[in-house]
Amino acid sequence: MVTGYEHLEAGRNEVDRAMVTGTQKGFVKLIYKKELKGPKLLGVTVVGARAGELIQEWVYVMTGKISLADVASIIHVYPTFSMANQKAAGEVLAETYLKGWTKRIVHLLMKLGR
Repeated sequence: MVTGYEHLEAGRNEVDRAMVTGTQKGFVKLIYKKELKGPKLLGVTVVGARAGELIQEWVYVMTGKISLADVASIIHVYPTFSMANQKAAGEVLAETYLKGWTKRIVHLLMKLGR
């Protein structure tokens, strides 16, 4: 196994649009490396309904047009499947920058906000 790389898999079971349409099966998986200037996205897998529509946002991140922080903070239309991208990006940033009790509080607040 190669060291220094992280991965995060965010399921769609908590994406409101997926719940409404009954298409919760699927996920967004991010492979990234933690760096001083922020996480560097190395690869993305999107599985499930509307995956082709979700992948474009990650292409922009991979080509440097936008950052992972942009995906996490930009306003996404609600309710859409793209909320899965926002959720995944936010979780990667939380994993990268937060430690200890601060990390636990932020994760709790993210769960309450769902």
